[in-house]
Amino acid sequence: MAADDEVMRPCLEKTGTWEPDLGAFLRRYFTRGLRFLDVGAGFGYFTRYVAKHCPSAVIHAFEPHPVASHVLALNVWAAKAEITVHPVALTAGERLVALRTNGANMGDTRCVEMSGSDSLSWPHHDGLGWLHLVGVSGGVTV
Repeated sequence: MAADDEVMRPCLEKTGTWEPDLGAFLRRYFTRGLRFLDVGAGFGYFTRYVAKHCPSAVIHAFEPHPVASHVLALNVWAAKAEITVHPVALTAGERLVALRTNGANMGDTRCVEMSGSDSLSWPHHDGLGWLHLVGVSGGVTV
């Protein structure tokens, strides 16, 4: 996480957690053999959360932002868990996507229409063929 992060860092420093209701929701699904996809994994908070609280889970984390995906890979390595990092966006169909990042919060990176040099094009991945839980910034699809 960036030292100048103005969103997640202050929350973690104050409360020690991030989106506790989402964490509680995820824990309801922690069973042996869980398959978890973290789409838009950012730096890997929920990726590591699942690895810590459900050590038998098979986890795939997707993060297209080139800086965040490198930090994610380091965080995953430190977790010493079965986690595969995919430095791509997860989309329907093969294409390049443009990303735009909020300067105060790298976790707020969104796909946008490709329009100019201020956007970053990044490859995508069209899925793995199975989903159990998909963590998506601010919500979960089951």
